[in-house]
Amino acid sequence: MAEDRLYDLAFAFKNTKLWEKLSDLDLFAVRLPGGEIGYCCVMGQMGDHLALAVYVGDEGFQSYRRLASADMRTLRPVAMYNMMASQCCIQCSLENREDMTDEEVKEIRAYAKAHQITVRGKHAYPQFSRHTAGRLPWQIRSKEDEERLCEGLLAALEVHRRLLEGTKEEMGLSKMNEKTAVIPLLSREGESWRLETTPVPTKESTVPEVEFTDQLLSARLKKKKKKGIWECAACWLMTPVQEDETDEEAPFYPLALMAANLESGMVLMPVISDGSDLSEMVHQFAQSMQECGSVPKTIRCGEERSFSMLRDLCEKTGIAMEKTDELEVLDDALMSLLDHMREMDEDEDEDDDDDFDDDEGLVDPMGHFEDLANAIDEVTDAELRQMPREVKDMLREFADMDVLPEETARRIRRVLGRKR
Repeated sequence: MAEDRLYDLAFAFKNTKLWEKLSDLDLFAVRLPGGEIGYCCVMGQMGDHLALAVYVGDEGFQSYRRLASADMRTLRPVAMYNMMASQCCIQCSLENREDMTDEEVKEIRAYAKAHQITVRGKHAYPQFSRHTAGRLPWQIRSKEDEERLCEGLLAALEVHRRLLEGTKEEMGLSKMNEKTAVIPLLSREGESWRLETTPVPTKESTVPEVEFTDQLLSARLKKKKKKGIWECAACWLMTPVQEDETDEEAPFYPLALMAANLESGMVLMPVISDGSDLSEMVHQFAQSMQECGSVPKTIRCGEERSFSMLRDLCEKTGIAMEKTDELEVLDDALMSLLDHMREMDEDEDEDDDDDFDDDEGLVDPMGHFEDLANAIDEVTDAELRQMPREVKDMLREFADMDVLPEETARRIRRVLGRKR
């Protein structure tokens, strides 16, 4: 249960309508109670998702950077799902009644009654959520996150106060881009605030290198004849899994390590886990090469995570590595995998031999937009609204391109509005 202070600040933030003055690229920072830097992003200038997000520390900032720098014209399915699942922040959003749980509504109404206020209308209900890489956005449960969000909301109120007296330029606020070196930093000193600047964290990898320690297996793979090129990618699958219904932790998104043989166009059965043990995933991947008797001459990685996961394995087995901006086979195969995951969730017993060949460990790609429509049908309106701005823009474009079923396109326009 959120404390009254958090609701006090959330309703005060709502009254500022700060999103009318700032875009989600007008980033400012606040020094948090634990000493970390929180990078604050005000969302809602387009009117669809009103929120303040606080990205904590370098890891949080890197997740913001990925979202802010995404190019919708080149965003591929693997990149899209990784971006959707990689956001790392705490957030206060203003939602509609139908997008809230009964528990949240009950709590807000109790607060409103105690403080003699009325909560009604569009974007009237504050919601407090924790976004963690690889997990479904979830209700804030820790005291530390509440304190961080309170400090972010206080900083947003101070930004609003200063903008009533001056300009964004006087505050040092400007739209983030690749050349941005510093942003405004607010530090609270009692009841007053000090305004200074803080450097923008340097762009760096947040994906750990994985050491491959099975010397016997690496020696066997090194001796094998190598042929052809494989595409590889590691991607979060947007089908949340809750292993224990009594578990209060957020459901996790399965992480899939996939590979495709470019010569045959076929895809190996992916290695799928909760993403907590990358070493074991790489070991399973190496074992699958050993078992199928096929070792590529080159592995071409479509994103940073698979490159970092497989680099040590490739060095020890004599496999060349490349990075690529295109995945000829895996982009479509990802949609097939999501469809298969949904069938498993529904406990369907249908024969999947048309999609997956268990004897050969291969899968044929399926149509992209039909599976995308199926994926959209699986999420709620609230989950659609909580998707990153870039993803929502892409879905609006698809809805206006007549590439999705009309019912799906109408739902996107209803929930997210038309392309602006």
